[in-house]
Amino acid sequence: MWTSSSEIKKQAVKIWESGKILSALVSGREIFPLKMTFKKPSSEEISGKFAEVREWIENLALMSKEQKGRGYIIKYATVNHRIVGTNSIPSHIYIESAEDAAYLTGRTKELRLFAALIEQTERECPQLLSYLERRPISVSAKGEEWQRLTMTALWLYNRQKPGIYIREIELPGIDTKFIENNKAILAEMFDTLLPASAIEQNENRTNGFAKRYGFKTAPLTVRFRPPLTKDKSDPSDITLTSDDFASSPIECKNIVVTENFTNFLSLPRTKDTAIIFGAGYGFENLAQAKWLSDKKIFYWGDIDTHGFAILSQFRKLFPKAVSIMMNEETLLSHISLCAEEQKPNRGAMTELTEAERNLCTALQTNQYGKNLRLEQERINFKTVREVMEKISVSQRDNPEEGSK
Repeated sequence: MWTSSSEIKKQAVKIWESGKILSALVSGREIFPLKMTFKKPSSEEISGKFAEVREWIENLALMSKEQKGRGYIIKYATVNHRIVGTNSIPSHIYIESAEDAAYLTGRTKELRLFAALIEQTERECPQLLSYLERRPISVSAKGEEWQRLTMTALWLYNRQKPGIYIREIELPGIDTKFIENNKAILAEMFDTLLPASAIEQNENRTNGFAKRYGFKTAPLTVRFRPPLTKDKSDPSDITLTSDDFASSPIECKNIVVTENFTNFLSLPRTKDTAIIFGAGYGFENLAQAKWLSDKKIFYWGDIDTHGFAILSQFRKLFPKAVSIMMNEETLLSHISLCAEEQKPNRGAMTELTEAERNLCTALQTNQYGKNLRLEQERINFKTVREVMEKISVSQRDNPEEGSK
């Protein structure tokens, strides 16, 4: 059918949300008038549906700038028709200003606020005007916080690579929670404002935020349970910085890495096996401990797609690592205890063995059930003890048939 006032509004909303209008306010670029996509009646429809056409014109005019004082402008064309005579028919629709677009989309308050943000940025930090132009919608959404964001960006600009913890920033209204909640926009602002020499380009804007911009970070740590000894005073649960762990080889034959904290605490200790808490994706804390490669390393994760993805990642550091209790036999013997994996990992996992890859593919393709997963802590503890005993007494590479 012919374009209605509500459809014109939808077009205006789409243009507004693209950032085009607010961006032009920053740059001074002229984008008005904006011509809307417009479908009008054909000559045949004018004669065949004249009453409907007249009603359409009236409704369109009712919501126009001519009637409302703001909004869209209708351009008319004179149409001479042999049956209905001479009539003025809408031919084009325009929006001629940012104020009209704001009114039409219900964003008049947002427009005023953004104009104020431009003035504030021109006064306090004109270097960030280019960011406002690139990301006007993001800035507008943070309108009430923009002054604090600008203050933080200027603080870092004047103290490049500060070498302190984020907690130590002394600015009114700025705390760790504020920084954490605004990492994404602050990272973009910092990248706009700072010279390349003040940014660690290899660090991620979000996960590596502190390192990227020269703040101190808490040292990586390794939590582990050392082998059992006869001395009851020996510690049973130790946490070291990754540097100290790397320089302090554990006297043992075997290493078991487990992802579940409860399992880490409850796995039975033996005299020749150390147990390390893995804690999911990322093993940067273990990467410098080269002596681990001299041990027999066993990995235990959930039987689900993410468990296998973490295993694959772990093997990039420790190619000889052997999985335990991550095979089909374990899955099927605990099938009634399985749950549903909310967001399965569909990616390729290059470091899995053939048996692991086949099982992971079966999970990805729902061969055992929809998004099936078996969490580590659901496995019968008798099975866990038996596997740990096999690790302790075995001199072979694989204590569990089918895992490797």
